[in-house]
Amino acid sequence: MATPTTPQRGPKRSAARSVAIAAFGLSAVLVAPAAVSAATASSDAPETSEDEAARIQQRLERLCLRAENVQVRVQNRIERLEGDAETRGSLAWLQARVENAQRRGWEDRGTMLQNRLQIREMSLEQLRERAVHVEDILDRCAELDQ
Repeated sequence: MATPTTPQRGPKRSAARSVAIAAFGLSAVLVAPAAVSAATASSDAPETSEDEAARIQQRLERLCLRAENVQVRVQNRIERLEGDAETRGSLAWLQARVENAQRRGWEDRGTMLQNRLQIREMSLEQLRERAVHVEDILDRCAELDQ
């Protein structure tokens, strides 16, 4: 009788993907309090219960606790991608690998590296946008603490 096997976990998330997920979560949680405050400001909208408001406040506090760490991770990833050709993982480093593969005539490897370079360039754009969003979240958290 064969014993069932447990499914294997997939590959680890990339740093950019983890940051993207965290930043999306941060922005999603930030939208909820704005919607609640807009609903309570409107005379037509029903008032939210105290329990719901407390849960939203708790989520916002957790968001504010994580926001600084997310900001550091986003900035570190941006710095790495913008590094020079000696910085492993940077765009310049990957571009040098593409050029080396093309110079040696490794077409398949050069194409694969070029595709990877394009993906990292898109990741850099997304990370810059997320850095702005995280900064907005930190500003909002600072306003709420006052």
